Amino acid sequence: MALALVLTSAFLHALWNALLKRFTRPEVALIGVMVSCALFNLLVVPFSSEPAFPLAEGLLWALVAGACEAGYFVTLGRALKESPLSIAYTVSRGGAVLLVWPVAMLLFAEPLSPLSALAALTVMGGLAVASGFPGRGTAARGVLWAASCAVFIAAYHLCYKRSLALGAAPAALTATSLALAATLHVLGAGDVARKEAFALVRRTPWRVVLTGCLAGTGFLLFLVGLRAGGAAEVFTLRNTSVVFAQVLALAIGERPARAQWMGAGLVTAGAVLLSWPRV
Repeated sequence: MALALVLTSAFLHALWNALLKRFTRPEVALIGVMVSCALFNLLVVPFSSEPAFPLAEGLLWALVAGACEAGYFVTLGRALKESPLSIAYTVSRGGAVLLVWPVAMLLFAEPLSPLSALAALTVMGGLAVASGFPGRGTAARGVLWAASCAVFIAAYHLCYKRSLALGAAPAALTATSLALAATLHVLGAGDVARKEAFALVRRTPWRVVLTGCLAGTGFLLFLVGLRAGGAAEVFTLRNTSVVFAQVLALAIGERPARAQWMGAGLVTAGAVLLSWPRV
């Protein structure tokens, strides 16, 4: 069940990123998308029978996760603006895998085996190939924004795991963190961006809302799976979504180069090895 939830979450995550990339200005569209995402998750909370936050510390980690997600939203929007989906997604998700593992070992005493070390090197190789290192024409700014995005992704997932370990209910956790993240994102966007986002929502309301609901569903399913498994293993397996992202990049009109396919394949192979066979 945990495996099915994580893989479904992976597909939904790649899908909403692809839909976001289809907007002319993803960084502006993301404002409306994340507000929709937060509202969707808030509406789910009453259907959960679990106590929201049995311990106050769990709520604190949810708020820290929300602050990290706000940074994730900003860097994601810029990464999608500056680079193709195939590159932005692979670098941000794969980079986060490399960051989560050492921290998870320190905080949650999760193991590192020779196979895990080999897998980490495979992920690093995949990121280098996908991003065009050391210079095959890929926009450097897009890769840098995607790398920054990876830091925030790793941070909020570790916060999620800590909050869940303290008894937080997945529905309440996603609703709290996403509500804070969306609020911070809207406040920090500036008057011009907020006006543009409002105009976009008025022109294509269902497109924005659908993207936000898919994002919210993906977050919620992931947290249910994360509660059942280790932070590093489950998070790593979820990031096999880079393969979904490559296929969806084709669907939205991009033509990922051979290097992007090779990089995504290496990242996915490394992710599977990292999580094998504990998930």
